[in-house]
Amino acid sequence: MQQQLFHAERLATLGTFAAGISHELKNIVAVFSSMLGTLDRLPNGYLLDDEAFTALKQTTQHASELAQSVLQVSRASGPSDDRVELAGVVRDVTAMLRAAGRTRHLDVRLTLPSQPVTAHASMLEVQQVLMNLIGNATDAIGNKRDARIEITLSQESELAHLAVSDNGPGIPDHVKAKLFTPFFTTKPPGKGTGLGLSVIKQIVEKWHGSVELESTVGQGTSVHVKLPLSKVNADD
Repeated sequence: MQQQLFHAERLATLGTFAAGISHELKNIVAVFSSMLGTLDRLPNGYLLDDEAFTALKQTTQHASELAQSVLQVSRASGPSDDRVELAGVVRDVTAMLRAAGRTRHLDVRLTLPSQPVTAHASMLEVQQVLMNLIGNATDAIGNKRDARIEITLSQESELAHLAVSDNGPGIPDHVKAKLFTPFFTTKPPGKGTGLGLSVIKQIVEKWHGSVELESTVGQGTSVHVKLPLSKVNADD
């Protein structure tokens, strides 16, 4: 039942981002269709002007980046089912979300160590945790003018510390107490399952890690995920 819950929440998360990907693909197809229509109307021997050619080139590049980022995140596994290099996951997930248009309006700042930080965990489940946390932060911030998300990764003794922080409205104390309760959500109907943070907690604790949430009304929210380092990383 726990595995089914993880899978159901992952599908819900991917479904949310799939909507953004579909929107981006619709825009890309619209540009291609417009350019093809222009080419069809041009007399033989004429070429697109510089502005149109640049738009077509940029759109093609965007389509390539979108496809590549989705492929990176959809990889079935890493070198091991119980070992994952966290900085790579952070880069892949944030690139996919930006290419899909999910975080393009935000200032997403990454602070990653120069040395690998390899945790004892599953790549797919760490992706799920990170997508949920970024999705929650994005929803909380909304269309705030100076919207910002900070993702930091560090190594603390025998733990990997991954933190996702936003400068959104923050969470009142009476709500914080319920956030990890299954099916509790502050989002409007149809917007969230109420399982995100509950599943995150279960995933992290399954790998003998911990999740902590800090939030101040008017200042923002930070979620701290700590996972044990893999033996390979710990020996390094």
